[in-house]
Amino acid sequence: MELALKKLKIKPETLATAPPITMLLKKDLKGGLKTALEAMSFATEDQEISAFLKAYSKIPIGARPKVPWEAIAIAAKVNPKHLYGAIRLAVEVHCMNRSRFIAVTNHPSITKARVGFGLAHVGADKDRMALDIQVGAMQGPKAPTINVNQQVASFPGRGGKSKGDEDDGNEVEAQYDSSDGFDRLFPSPDVMQQKLVPIRQRLLEG
Repeated sequence: MELALKKLKIKPETLATAPPITMLLKKDLKGGLKTALEAMSFATEDQEISAFLKAYSKIPIGARPKVPWEAIAIAAKVNPKHLYGAIRLAVEVHCMNRSRFIAVTNHPSITKARVGFGLAHVGADKDRMALDIQVGAMQGPKAPTINVNQQVASFPGRGGKSKGDEDDGNEVEAQYDSSDGFDRLFPSPDVMQQKLVPIRQRLLEG
């Protein structure tokens, strides 16, 4: 690793003061750095990610596992903390896209099975109710909200915002109107990311 740091022109003492994002990604992210790289390859429009990947590509393949990502970030003139946040958003969007593919392609089979079970069993109330909500015959429950340091991103479900709810000035709402309701279950990652960008900027500025 010492040789790699010399090539990157990174002093050990500089690296020692950097946030240990490599360790955190390996520990907390399923699939570790491999998952992060996969997600980052779909988020090259992000400046931090683009600069990091450009520096990463210049490192010999055999040496890459030995070089901490915080060192590569510093060499690319990217704040490791900002890179960590950018990776988090990239992973969220990438996983949401993968989830949509899995959900969409399996949804017909699940719907067919649910209909069959709902018709065949008298006590299959939950299956029949789920189908009614899916086609819009019934209103679903209020959707959850995502709280980020008192910043709220609300993603309404079939029920939307319940009566009596009021904005407190810290709420960011992403409204989705889809005839089949599927976008409400799996909001568009692009729209979600646009709503989360201002929250991220406020956190970075704070």
